[in-house]
Amino acid sequence: MIAPATVITGLLYYFGYVRTQSLFAEFGVDVAVLNMSTQDFLLRSVESLYGPLLAALLLGVAAVIAHVRVSRAVDRVGPPGLLRLGGLLLIAGSATTAGAVIAICGASAGAWALPPFVTAAAIGVGGSAWAYGRWIRLRWRERWQDQPAEPAAARTAVLVLVTLALVTSTFWLLTDYAREVGRGLATRYALEPDLRPGVVVISTRPLQLAGPGVAEYTSREQTPDSYRYRYDGLRLLVAAGNRYYLIPRDWSAGIGRSVVQIPVDAPGVRFEFSPGGRRPS
Repeated sequence: MIAPATVITGLLYYFGYVRTQSLFAEFGVDVAVLNMSTQDFLLRSVESLYGPLLAALLLGVAAVIAHVRVSRAVDRVGPPGLLRLGGLLLIAGSATTAGAVIAICGASAGAWALPPFVTAAAIGVGGSAWAYGRWIRLRWRERWQDQPAEPAAARTAVLVLVTLALVTSTFWLLTDYAREVGRGLATRYALEPDLRPGVVVISTRPLQLAGPGVAEYTSREQTPDSYRYRYDGLRLLVAAGNRYYLIPRDWSAGIGRSVVQIPVDAPGVRFEFSPGGRRPS
């Protein structure tokens, strides 16, 4: 048996990886070259899960309240409208699930691209609606038409299928959410690179660092060990794998993916950092 802590850690690692990969892919950096640790991905996954966890909590509370009200209505009153409601849920759930399956098949064949969240939500919502509509109709008929209870094997099969649909839907939704969080951060960094920490690179040799907003200054000192070359206008994208990944201060998607990587311990190079913030207007 796999310990729950191992499963949770694996999921956090995965969602942190998806978020990080989506973020740095926008800058042309493969997350594999960053050589991030497991702890890095775990910490980055937390930001991706606050919203989904809160939404799941609210949905869970609403579902429990609704289920209690429906159960009482079936057992105490048994209005025929509930039977119709169950039928509508069955039809809507079947149609939604079928639509999701068609969308997945079409995307697999290259006919179209799946939009974020829609297909994953359709699987979970459709499966849940179908199962709940089926439960309402069975419960109503058992209570008011004296029909025999459903066999245990059938209940177990339905429970397993619905659980698989919900697990698949939830995992897919969280993956899409983590990916969108990464893309959102990349867009913010691209639109406002000055929010990232500023970096000044000082070197004993020319490094040929260039880009919009990057300026090179050369000192007149001629000694071999003098730090003659200074590069301003750089912003820290990330520090990982014993390297600094830098972007120009005026980086934008239209100028190409000009990300500079410099080893932290590069000989003859030193770095000066300043806090990130908005550029004075």
